[in-house]
Amino acid sequence: GVPEPIATWLCAGHTSAGIRIRVGSPVDRLPNDLAAVVVAVGVRPRTDLAETAGLACDDGVVVDAGGRTSDPHIFAAGDCARWDGVRHEAYTPAGEQGVVAARSMLGESVSWHGPPTMWSDQGAFSLHGVGTIGPEDDLVVRDVAGARVAFGFAVRHPQRITGAFGVGV
Repeated sequence: GVPEPIATWLCAGHTSAGIRIRVGSPVDRLPNDLAAVVVAVGVRPRTDLAETAGLACDDGVVVDAGGRTSDPHIFAAGDCARWDGVRHEAYTPAGEQGVVAARSMLGESVSWHGPPTMWSDQGAFSLHGVGTIGPEDDLVVRDVAGARVAFGFAVRHPQRITGAFGVGV
């Protein structure tokens, strides 16, 4: 996920633009003065077909580094596939995984071990991230005053950067 200080910075930017944000709030009726409503509820991969086919699934279709499922004749890539225990759910990894799966189908010995990446364009703001942030990491965040940007790095000791996130206009 997005580091809490970066999410707070982004939320403040949206709020200063007149956007009302409600987190963890049930929606039972909508106020009449709203021009638009965005509801973000998360996603779960639909693995019904894969499970019916007898494939190993665990919050996605489990694949090896070449995109092979538990049936060596069936491959998966993209948002539904779980590579290295992670569903990467982003445009760039999905394309890279597809190429690796296709080359594996052709008999090549290839693998994909890309870092988790994410991006989101939200109105005037653009959010980008790469890597991971674990509970053992220290988070270093810098807000560049006057520039309307913030960035953060996850640092795992001894001095190893494991993730980076940035947001700005």
